[in-house]
Amino acid sequence: MQRERRRERGRGPRVSLHVSQFTSASGIYKPRPSSDTAFKQQRLKAWQPILTPKTVLPTLFLIGIIFAPIGGLLIWGSNQVSKITMDYTHCDTEAGSSFSNFSHYHYDLRSSDRGLRINPPLWSFVEDSTSNVAQQNHCRIRFSLPADLKPPVFLYYKLTNFYQNHRRYVKSFDKAQLRGTYRSASDLDSGNCKPLGKTSANGTFKAIYPCGLIANSLFNGAVPGVLRPSNNSRLSRRHLPPASSHR
Repeated sequence: MQRERRRERGRGPRVSLHVSQFTSASGIYKPRPSSDTAFKQQRLKAWQPILTPKTVLPTLFLIGIIFAPIGGLLIWGSNQVSKITMDYTHCDTEAGSSFSNFSHYHYDLRSSDRGLRINPPLWSFVEDSTSNVAQQNHCRIRFSLPADLKPPVFLYYKLTNFYQNHRRYVKSFDKAQLRGTYRSASDLDSGNCKPLGKTSANGTFKAIYPCGLIANSLFNGAVPGVLRPSNNSRLSRRHLPPASSHR
């Protein structure tokens, strides 16, 4: 090695790169064979289509021809449904004891009935202290249908701003109170139960048992006598809901 270096000392710089493998048996360097496979050399079979206007445009037109009738049927089916919405959120503050005009409503009738006259609904708020707690305060809504509704007729509630998975809602309870430990009104109002920890009665504050949003935000609605068909109505008794349905 020293002789070779002396001989090349007068020559120009020489740079070379060798990948070799040392074998202890023969004591010499052997070149490492490269893995010549289709996977490692990226020679796998693949389909690479060449998109041209002649192939793209007919495909788009074919998809449009297939799905255009389906979309038309969906639009036609949605136009055959009548939807009536009554928002009675502020019935306890805006409605009186006698029936008055009700402005929070929306009629979305089917296409064949959209030209009919719609009578504005009426509402009232009744407070009956002689009844049980669940029926002392209730809202009454009187409305008429401009056209007959074909069965089936569905009645459902729509709740907004009612998030039961919110962190403040989940932690709104008092562990000590649930275990039976006495908790004063001030203790509950300053804890996780606020703002439903205490209530005012005759100028004094009393603790709410149980306190918190979880125990005091149960939605319960009773809908007795929803529909009352007239004598000339074609609605039969089997299409009516029960006398009282709870949610």
